[in-house]
Amino acid sequence: MAKKNADGLLKALGNIKWGKWLLTSLVVFICVGALDYLVHSVLLAKLYTTYAKLFLPAAVMNARMSYLLLSEALFALVFVLIYTQGYTGKGSITEGIRYGIYIGLLMYVPMIPSM
Repeated sequence: MAKKNADGLLKALGNIKWGKWLLTSLVVFICVGALDYLVHSVLLAKLYTTYAKLFLPAAVMNARMSYLLLSEALFALVFVLIYTQGYTGKGSITEGIRYGIYIGLLMYVPMIPSM
């Protein structure tokens, strides 16, 4: 059974249009970064300054910025991969449920160690 799944994954990866996937991932990365900036630097800025003692100092957060950018880039790559491999164009409810499960796992599994 594991060999069958591995063969399916290799076949799916063989069907990827790499240039289009990377370009789309770059667009998603830019959109995620822009939304992060809008939410955290504009909408929540006053809240962050009001409760500054609850958060890490800005110097520490700035030192970790490369990790944030790396995680956002990996998120964009996997997000686009899940979408392109899961989208069949049939518009079925099972396709939407499967996509929702995959994106839910993408969003919440990395947070499990911090819970």
